[in-house]
Amino acid sequence: MRIKARKTSAVIASVVGVVAACSMAMTAPALAQSDHTTPSAQTLAKSAQITMHLQAQAAASNDCGDDTGLNLAEREFWRCTGTSLTSPWVGSTCTPGEYNAGTNYNVFWAINNCIDRVWLHGLTYPGFTEYGGFAYCVNPGPEAVWIPAAGDSDFPENIQVTDNDSPC
Repeated sequence: MRIKARKTSAVIASVVGVVAACSMAMTAPALAQSDHTTPSAQTLAKSAQITMHLQAQAAASNDCGDDTGLNLAEREFWRCTGTSLTSPWVGSTCTPGEYNAGTNYNVFWAINNCIDRVWLHGLTYPGFTEYGGFAYCVNPGPEAVWIPAAGDSDFPENIQVTDNDSPC
């Protein structure tokens, strides 16, 4: 019980840090924020947010918490490929299209660093349009999101990058 309480306290403290950082970033004056075409200040702020979020995530699950392979200066769709602290992050293009895997893409966590939403489909294209299967939409944004299908060891066979910037 003592170990669980310490782990819970660490996760809560990490989450509070992420919330505080996000609040500060959202309340900064518009003139102080850099233009989206210049990655310098915005990329650094986003990287700091991601790092804090990944530290909170690592405290909770140990998945991909050391940022191996993650480079948020690159506008890509990032996916965590394993369940250890050093599991690598792999980047994929933000160019709209259907990207089918030979078997599947391991996706435990995702960060959509594209400007449009990305869909993960259980079946390859065009199979998911005919037969269904699971689908999971990932909004653009700096937060790492856990992919529910990974909990069942069922990984997507398709990553669909859209040209739709509306929320999922």
